Amino acid sequence: MKLYFLLFATVLGAMGQTAQTGTANSNPSSAGGSAAFLGTVVDAAGKPLEGVHVTLTVFGERRLFFGRNPVAIYSSLTNEKGRFSIPEVPPRSYEVALEKRGYLMAPSEASNRGPVSGDHVQLKAGERFTDVVLHMARRAIITGRLLGEYGEPLAGARVSAKPAGSIEGGWETAMTDDHGEFRLSLLPGKYLVAADASSHMPADAHPSGNKGNYQFTYFPGVATDKEASLVEALPGGVTGDIDFKAIWVATYTVKVEVTGIPESSGSLFIHYTGKEGSGSHSQTVDAKDGRASMLIGPWPAGTYRLTASYRFGETELQSRPTDVTVATSDVQGILLPLAPGWNWMARLKSKAAKRRWNRSNAQYC
Repeated sequence: MKLYFLLFATVLGAMGQTAQTGTANSNPSSAGGSAAFLGTVVDAAGKPLEGVHVTLTVFGERRLFFGRNPVAIYSSLTNEKGRFSIPEVPPRSYEVALEKRGYLMAPSEASNRGPVSGDHVQLKAGERFTDVVLHMARRAIITGRLLGEYGEPLAGARVSAKPAGSIEGGWETAMTDDHGEFRLSLLPGKYLVAADASSHMPADAHPSGNKGNYQFTYFPGVATDKEASLVEALPGGVTGDIDFKAIWVATYTVKVEVTGIPESSGSLFIHYTGKEGSGSHSQTVDAKDGRASMLIGPWPAGTYRLTASYRFGETELQSRPTDVTVATSDVQGILLPLAPGWNWMARLKSKAAKRRWNRSNAQYC
């Protein structure tokens, strides 16, 4: 009976302590000393939040298909005054997270966030942060539907929201369901909402039978962020009926014929620049008659600059740039004649030899 009582008392004592778990190589008492991370969690009005789960996590290396697994977790639950205490952790970098139903972690003011930067914290040996203030805000929801050109729901498309005024990154993303509906969980504020349904439908599966694809579209169904309408997400509320159609754009292919190819197996590249950006198409060719064809695209209407290049061993040939205008149909018969370029491997060897000569003769200077 005494044994059971002692075991029960031990469990109760453990429940009252800060939860600290980790691998054997993350011992807080390891050489170099430990660090301390203590503070308060408050809401948008500065009031303490009780029952917030505060965690410091160390993740292992990212693994293909499996993401990253936590290798050490240290945690604490805030009391009625919003206080948390993680008094002894190994000095290192952690990801910090706050969890409470109906709330999201919000950026903290630089003056009192201590070592926290975004969702990371760097703790050094012997450091004791006792007055860190972390913030949470009531979760805001934006819901709506993404529709196709004819009003059909687009399932499996990516809908994202970015805070108004942010320059890069910051997109929060959700996928549409079978009804084209999406639900975004965000911090309160005003947002740009946009959809990417470019991979939703094969080019030949459009209801009209026309080839094309959906382009990146901003709410309420416009092509640029300058035309977009902002959506306000209210704290603790739901902003609904954000329905809009993705913009369908007809696309066309360009058939290119390259001449002047040596009678050897090499790599043929078609480089392009245009309104859709820049890139290249490539294929291995073995042209017996010095010719090869390549179908590139599909692209929306516009003007594109094309250049062909061929490489085999130390041989490189290149065509002159040619501008091609895509209007309302596929383009055929674009001729790109190759001309002798330069022996690029020889140039590299020449530069390397010159550097070696300079080094070897530097002692006589």
